[in-house]
Amino acid sequence: MWYVKYLMWFMRIIMYPYNLFMNWINEDSNVFSTKIIGTGCYLPRAHVTNEEMLDELNSEELKEKYDREVNKGRMKNGLTGAEFIKAHYGLNSRYRANEQETNSFMGAEACKEAMIAANVTKNDIDLMLYAAASMDEIIPDTSTKVHNLLKLDGVPSFSVHSTCISFMQAMNMANAFIKSGTYRTIMIVSPEKLSSTTDKDDIKTHVIMGDIAAAVILQRAPTDSSSRVLNTKFATFGEFSDQIKCNVGNIMHPCSGKYTNKDYYFQTESVNLVKQVPLLVKKFLSSLTMDYSHVVIHQPSKIALSHAFQVFDKNMVTETFDTIGNCAGATIPYNLHKLVTSGKLKRGENVLIVGLGAGLGVGCINLCY
Repeated sequence: MWYVKYLMWFMRIIMYPYNLFMNWINEDSNVFSTKIIGTGCYLPRAHVTNEEMLDELNSEELKEKYDREVNKGRMKNGLTGAEFIKAHYGLNSRYRANEQETNSFMGAEACKEAMIAANVTKNDIDLMLYAAASMDEIIPDTSTKVHNLLKLDGVPSFSVHSTCISFMQAMNMANAFIKSGTYRTIMIVSPEKLSSTTDKDDIKTHVIMGDIAAAVILQRAPTDSSSRVLNTKFATFGEFSDQIKCNVGNIMHPCSGKYTNKDYYFQTESVNLVKQVPLLVKKFLSSLTMDYSHVVIHQPSKIALSHAFQVFDKNMVTETFDTIGNCAGATIPYNLHKLVTSGKLKRGENVLIVGLGAGLGVGCINLCY
């Protein structure tokens, strides 16, 4: 009939606003998907071997530790100092930043590499998150110093401080921002200069702490991408809040003459942590259903790695402790960077990220790369 044709046109006209709205919804459905588009790192110029490390250590204390391990039957006799460090602490080397290689400098260099890998410029960055345990100074926020070095004019930045899981907390936050449509492209940078926080007389911490920086860029994924954050979970066990600490230079412990040198450095009560934390982490992970073919974990020590290998298949774990040591908040993004740049992690494959930080915080992120 003649009026059918006009009715069809009329229906198209009144449906036009609805179709526009639905197209907008479909386009914006990408906010529920986050993609890693680039990673980068910065390694300080000095890569210090165990042999070179001996010059920094108290040789008598090192010998006492060695003799004690031999007497307990846990270590064979006849090892050199460097061999003992490898056998007892589990690493051959670590990076050491010089005075010019500050947190902000190393962080900016890692960001530059990540932007090249992601094929973006500073004009594409909508937000920068600084996620690390260490910083240039308490005030100002070190994110502003990285921001200045990169000339990110007007781009917002702030710090996410959750010690060794700072990067994970920042990634969780970035994913929420992207899902909500608040930001499209977010850069997370995690520089750590831990050698400045350790006491050379405290061998157990000084030999394992390292300095590196890593950066990861996240972006809203296109509709046809399989990339997304699949699952996240975080928990805090505050009863361990006094087990790992650095006392001086804050409101509770202002710098003054009443503190000893040790108060200015990183300290840990590792005995309690070694006994109880593995059980907490296993219980934490047991409640999760995860799908993964690669594992990225924080690697604070040889003992922590041995516990991790009881939970995860060693062949799935990206292991770097041997060459970089404990790099706190930079360890996980650096290992993720290594996994991506080595070509081992392919698009569409799932990776499980697990970490724990002083306090005690535990985190888990399962994502499809």
